[in-house]
Amino acid sequence: MTRIRLALPRFACAAATLAATLGGTARAQLPPDSALGRFDSALTRLFTPPDVPPGTYRVLTTSLPIEQVRARFKRDVPMPPGVTAAAWQIENGDPGGAFGNSGPYNRAMVAQLYVGRRLSVARGSVLEDGRVIASVTLISPYPDATLTRLERGTMIVVFRTDRLFAR
Repeated sequence: MTRIRLALPRFACAAATLAATLGGTARAQLPPDSALGRFDSALTRLFTPPDVPPGTYRVLTTSLPIEQVRARFKRDVPMPPGVTAAAWQIENGDPGGAFGNSGPYNRAMVAQLYVGRRLSVARGSVLEDGRVIASVTLISPYPDATLTRLERGTMIVVFRTDRLFAR
């Protein structure tokens, strides 16, 4: 089985337990949502761009703390030589940097949720044959779909670049 390699480009996020399929040409394959967390269509609509091909972005949630989610990614997606430990490093962040500006969410409401609270973010990218095929951002805690409270656990934003640029 061929493993997908992990790297950390400047703005890409990443990881998921990825393995290439056996036989023929190796293709990246994300595990089922149930292996990562629970798919949340409302958060996907809020925090991702509305005008991309279906399946390009998926937002999942899990009750696991970000440290455990990150540990799974670091364990299951090996880092190629030369990639530093900065990949999957948990950093303190601000809502604008963590959630970006491409989704239609109310930025003021989200910023208000994090006043006086710590927001943790981890990022990395998944490579296949030298190109980024997916990236993941881990965010904890994360807002509920009404943007009125923070949820424990981790929000996992999967961005499939291979779908965005597919012909």
